Amino acid sequence: MWRAVRALFALQAEATERNIRSIRYQTQAARFPVQRHLQGFDFSQSKVDQQLIRQLATMEFTAAAQNLVLVGGTGTGKTHLAIGIGTSGIQHHNKKVRFFSAIDLANNLEQEKSAGKQGRLALSLLQIDLVWVICHSRKPVAHYCFTCSQGFMNVPA
Repeated sequence: MWRAVRALFALQAEATERNIRSIRYQTQAARFPVQRHLQGFDFSQSKVDQQLIRQLATMEFTAAAQNLVLVGGTGTGKTHLAIGIGTSGIQHHNKKVRFFSAIDLANNLEQEKSAGKQGRLALSLLQIDLVWVICHSRKPVAHYCFTCSQGFMNVPA
């Protein structure tokens, strides 16, 4: 009997370790510029609807192939929320996430085209559940999250 119990604990430990390695790998693959979590976002200092952000963190909008746009001025928390939602997707919902600045994405696509390999990045992104494209500007900007080209959600930030 004790052997069976030990074997069960060993299997549980192995599954837990595999899950931790997967989360670590997917977090690195996402290429977030910094680590952020929704727990660290101060909703009391923002006009963002906390309940809506928590709902988005469930990643249900990805199953419905809806896109997400965070719009707001500099310093309103768009990047923090984008990384937090992405991190939640990886840690709690087994989602694959990629994070790009618009400039980096454009440069990657241009390099791909120059090398005569256009379309490879697009094909690889089809395997990703959530792709964030962050636009940086001194004017109010939008952060885009693409899950598929159907549907749209707007979250004022």
